[in-house]
Amino acid sequence: MTETIIHPSSLSGYLLVATPNLTDSIFAQSVIYICAHSVDGGAIGLIINKKLDHNVTEEITKQLHLMDSHSLSTIPITLGGPVETGRGLLLHSTEWDNKNSMPITPSISLSTSITILKDILSSKTPQKALLALGHSSWESGQLEEELKHNAWLPIKADDDIVFGKNYAQKWRKALLTLHIQPEHLTTFYGHA
Repeated sequence: MTETIIHPSSLSGYLLVATPNLTDSIFAQSVIYICAHSVDGGAIGLIINKKLDHNVTEEITKQLHLMDSHSLSTIPITLGGPVETGRGLLLHSTEWDNKNSMPITPSISLSTSITILKDILSSKTPQKALLALGHSSWESGQLEEELKHNAWLPIKADDDIVFGKNYAQKWRKALLTLHIQPEHLTTFYGHA
């Protein structure tokens, strides 16, 4: 008997956990937070477990002509994906929303404005935040095809995984929410 996995019509606010079928170095063992998704419009998400070197903070501060990198250094910076890697996207808790924030769930929003970084530098930091450089995207129907081929396991997002500080363990922790031991995953799949 084959178990059918039912996917919601929108995975916005969900996590995608890479399976061993994804061998591309950027997506291997990735955990992606889906910011927007529709069957007709495709999807956009941020890799949340590929933390970048602390020197990136200083470089961002210089590129944006910001005065102080100390406040910015309190926010983790990840490689959000291979698309527009020079663009920063801030995933954050909603108590800190402003007119430039796009709500994803009742507790998480996405912001892309440089004024947000300036707010952070003036100590108006959200309680929970993650800055991603670049993003991951899928064309219409592409993510659904990847799900059919077992490239990703969708799970409900958990703030402890999304904003947790142990980046090396996020992939494993996400799999464990599905009661899957990573060492038991296989690259083989089939359809009945």
